[in-house]
Amino acid sequence: MNRMPSSTARRRHAQRAAWLALIACLGVSLACPARDRRPPLPGSGDYGASVDIASKNANPPVYPAEARQAGIEGTVVIIVRVDRDGKFLRAFVERSSKNRQLDQAALEAARHWRYYPTIINGEHQRGRIRIPVDFNLE
Repeated sequence: MNRMPSSTARRRHAQRAAWLALIACLGVSLACPARDRRPPLPGSGDYGASVDIASKNANPPVYPAEARQAGIEGTVVIIVRVDRDGKFLRAFVERSSKNRQLDQAALEAARHWRYYPTIINGEHQRGRIRIPVDFNLE
């Protein structure tokens, strides 16, 4: 009998086990930070800042006339910072529509919306909100 296949098989088994252990360790270390980024559970009393949807719908951005006539469409993603009372502090463009007029119209509209502040442990906190603003000619 040749002992080579059994020792080779044991070596391969040991290598597979080592790789599986490494993958398992990496999986655990990569998964742990994601657990900390999960949104709070319902009823926990903690939530992030948000925009009042009724306010956003009642005060939509004004479609710039030049962009409308040129048939330009796009989506602007803005970040809005609000204070502890949910009042607008400032806004900036996170992802441009590639059209300055649409970007400016989104920023201007954001000034007129109502916001809800972040609440952590029952305390109002300053917060940030990521808001996509769509400009469609439909």
